[in-house]
Amino acid sequence: MALAPTLVATIVLSNGASFAPPFQIGNPLTPLGVGVLADSASFQSIDVSTKVMKASIRRAYNRLSDSFQGGRSAIVIADQDGDFNPSNTSSPYYPNVLPMRKIQLSSTYNGNTYYLGSFYIQAWKYSAPKDGEVGFVSLDCIDGFQLLNLTSVGTIADSGVQLSGTRINKILDAAAFPASMRNIDAGDSSMQTDPATANRSALSACQLIEQSELGAFYFDQYGFARFISRNNSVKAQAAVATKFADDGSGITYDQVTYDFSDTGLINSAVITRNGGTAQSDSDATSIANYFQHNRTRTGLMMTTDTEALSMAQSIVASRADTAIRVESVTINTGDPTDPTRVVAGLELDYFDPITVQQTQAGGSSISNTLVIQGVSYDISPNKWTTTFIVADPYATGFVIGSATMGVLGSSYLGY
Repeated sequence: MALAPTLVATIVLSNGASFAPPFQIGNPLTPLGVGVLADSASFQSIDVSTKVMKASIRRAYNRLSDSFQGGRSAIVIADQDGDFNPSNTSSPYYPNVLPMRKIQLSSTYNGNTYYLGSFYIQAWKYSAPKDGEVGFVSLDCIDGFQLLNLTSVGTIADSGVQLSGTRINKILDAAAFPASMRNIDAGDSSMQTDPATANRSALSACQLIEQSELGAFYFDQYGFARFISRNNSVKAQAAVATKFADDGSGITYDQVTYDFSDTGLINSAVITRNGGTAQSDSDATSIANYFQHNRTRTGLMMTTDTEALSMAQSIVASRADTAIRVESVTINTGDPTDPTRVVAGLELDYFDPITVQQTQAGGSSISNTLVIQGVSYDISPNKWTTTFIVADPYATGFVIGSATMGVLGSSYLGY
C-alpha cells in the first residue's frame, strides 16, 4: 500500500539568522548544502512533527506591485507537557522559547526529503490548559524578508559599478546576513554605484536591484536569500512544463481558478534610471481597448538609458494584452494513489512552468502554460493540499528550441 507524505517540523532554538540543522552523517534532513557544521551546544533542535495539529504555509508573489512577498506560516502544536509554554520555568527548553527562533518544515516521501519552508517564529501564542487538558501553541512565523526589512543599511562598501548579483551580496554583507544562506545569480545588468540612501532597509535596497535587473529576489524553501537573474528566469520558464488536466492527460487536480481582468495589465511604461532621462513605451491598440494602464518606475540603478528603454519595451510587450488565464490550481498532495501528483505537490516551486487544462461544457477545453509564482500548503492529519499561484512574469524572451518561448512570430527577444 502506498504511503502518504509525512510532515517533518523542526524547531531550532539557537539565536542568529542561520537555522539549518547541524550536519549529521546519514541524516536525510541535513544533506550537504543544507545542513551546517556546528557543535551540539550551538543548536537545540527539537523534532515536533508528532505534535503538529495543523500547518499552513504561504509563499507568494504580488501581481499588483510585481514583487515577491515575505513568506508566512501558521502552525498549531499540541503541548501536553507544557514544554513550549514560555513561562514554564520547568521546561527543558526554558529560557530559550523566545521570539525569532527558527522552524523548518519539510516532508518525507518514498525515501526522499522535500523542503516546504523555513521561518522565524514571530509569536508563540499559548493556550493554557486546565484540569489536565492538553495545551496548544499557535506559532506565527515569517521568513527572512522580515529580518532584512528590520535592518537598516547606509553606505554599501565596495559598491562601484558592478553586476546586480554582486550588489545584492554587498547589501546582504552590510546587513550581516549569513553568506552560507544565499543563492545569488551573477546577474545580467550592471548597477551604478550605490547611492548610500539614508533610512532604507536592507530589503528595500535588495528590491531596488531586483527591479533594476527585472529579476527576482525572495527567500526560498530552505530559508536562503535567492536572487534569479533576468535571463535565468527566462530560461527556467522555457523548461518542460508539468501538465495538470481533468481528462486523464495530466496530473489530476481538485480545483482551478481563473482570472479574466485587467489585473497586471500594463500598456504604458515609463522607466527612469538614477541620473537618467525618462524612457517610455506604450501599446496604442491595448490602450484603445482597455484604457491606459501605466507602470512607472524611477530611481532604478541600471547604467544606461538604453537599458531603461529596453525594460519599458519588455514590460509592455509582456503585459499589454489580457485573456482568460489560470490563476491557481489546487491538488490533493495527501492522496498517495498517484505518486506523480504527490511529488509534484511537494517539489514544484517558483519559476517552474506548468500547463493547466480544463474541459468545458460541450467538450471544448481551456489550456494555459504559465509559471509558478506562489505556493501554499494546507496540512492537517487527514488533509494535505498544495495550491500553485501562476502568472505571466515580466522577464520573458526568445529561447531557441523551446516549444512555448521559441515560436517565430509569437515569442519575442528579451534584453
